[in-house]
Amino acid sequence: MTNFSVIPFPRLREIFSILTPIQWPARAADVLPDLMTRLGWAWTGDPDKDINATTDLSVNYQSVFIDITDEGYLYEIRFRVTDTLSEGEDTASVDTAYDNIVDEFVHKLGRGTSTKKKQWWDLPTGGRWEISRTDRYVRIELLSKEAADLERDEALLGIGPDRVLGEDDPTYQSPWGLVVGLSADGTKLQIIESKGETWDGITTGGAIIGFDENNQPIWADRGSTDYLDHLLHWNTDLITLFHHRPDIANGLRDGSITIEYAMSYAPGDGTSTYTPFIIDPTRLHLNNLIPGSGSLTPPDQTSTNHD
Repeated sequence: MTNFSVIPFPRLREIFSILTPIQWPARAADVLPDLMTRLGWAWTGDPDKDINATTDLSVNYQSVFIDITDEGYLYEIRFRVTDTLSEGEDTASVDTAYDNIVDEFVHKLGRGTSTKKKQWWDLPTGGRWEISRTDRYVRIELLSKEAADLERDEALLGIGPDRVLGEDDPTYQSPWGLVVGLSADGTKLQIIESKGETWDGITTGGAIIGFDENNQPIWADRGSTDYLDHLLHWNTDLITLFHHRPDIANGLRDGSITIEYAMSYAPGDGTSTYTPFIIDPTRLHLNNLIPGSGSLTPPDQTSTNHD
């Protein structure tokens, strides 16, 4: 790429000043309309679900992803602040842009916590700013207190912030509270139902996994073996993971990788609990998992869904 564009720093400072003061928890319906107006971003998605919008930033990938919990709370906002390189292009421009953007945040917030590909700052509101880089772009995320608590909880569980499940993808976190990570020794796939302070304490919920002889739905409760089996075969992000990391799918199939399924609860007072679910691994249809070719995008899905 001849001209590699980076967000102008005056614009970055403006975005920083608008988003940093958000008080958590924040109901999306209460705060997002005003935020979108002040930011000058345009709606492109369904306002009742995860909201995709577009930025006015001078980069070649302008989508912004705004995640909302089932309870209607703002969970995180993430957007790219540099151009996105094509595969195989020189990554030096990304590295330089990352260092410069981090320096800009250091001027505002002081030195943050850093790893090889990420730096973050915990805010007085309980939220968190994160800057991360891949080989192709630099991305900024604002995490709600609930999302930041979940990452702090992960640190207590030993799930590192740079855990790589895909090529550039960190441990998957869904706004519905599902966290997936591979243990450091690569022998255990951890699937965690993680709840924060806005959780209502209800442990029910699940999925329809089939129909009986009377054509009535068969329900599997969250935390059960049948529900876990359903996740492994129908959760879009797990399907993407198995496609991009066939070694994980094959490890589950041959038994060299086991599964730990659990619930983690961080109420926001600095404490957390971790409760493994009791499952029967012999009832999981692991031989039916479909490992992929190693490419990032499985059939009938686009990489823009996994920013």
